[in-house]
Amino acid sequence: MTMNSSSMHLLSSVNCPTCCILSSEQVAEQFKKSTNVTQFRKARLRPVNHKRALTMKIVMQHKADGSIERNDRAATGPLVKPEPELLAEDCVKLQLDALSSNNHPRVDHGLEVLYNFANAEGALDGSSLPCYFGYAADLYHFGHFAMKFKTRNGKIINLKGYKVLSCEEFFDLHQNILRARVCVEIFERDNNVSLWTFVLSKKARGNVAPCWLTDSLLITD
Repeated sequence: MTMNSSSMHLLSSVNCPTCCILSSEQVAEQFKKSTNVTQFRKARLRPVNHKRALTMKIVMQHKADGSIERNDRAATGPLVKPEPELLAEDCVKLQLDALSSNNHPRVDHGLEVLYNFANAEGALDGSSLPCYFGYAADLYHFGHFAMKFKTRNGKIINLKGYKVLSCEEFFDLHQNILRARVCVEIFERDNNVSLWTFVLSKKARGNVAPCWLTDSLLITD
């Protein structure tokens, strides 16, 4: 399925991270202000500095798989992180905004954002591995997550735009936890359109108050 010119015309601009360094609170606040305008959004593409991108790629190759900071209170790591005040729909929008410009402000920054929002611990009782991609898999290292995402969901990296179709919150009696199901329509970089479902749960990570984390991101048949 492809987008026609009228659909492309409706897409609005995404507030992508700028070159200046902002705290996660500032980025989240700017995002929440921007979402008052519309839910129908489009990535703002920027010229690529190939020399700088190559340098970044070389540097990233020398970083260990577990180098991405998972401490939500740390000063390093992704510019956007889970925050207790963010709604489930806000968390999905933040992730898709970051993924729409995956290599800004550095290589695979968009995937770093998705990894930080991922519920990488699996079931709360420790009985299973996380099923982010629809099957049980170890996601304790960013390298594992990035490789699996590029292999299975690579077509939505650097997406052109998206539209939130629905957001439903419900209480999971089995796990005794609040969950949310967010369905989105994604306009891929090759102009195809696909439907995806984020399933999130609200849980604490370390000493941070409960935040919405992504249990799974799956394409909708």
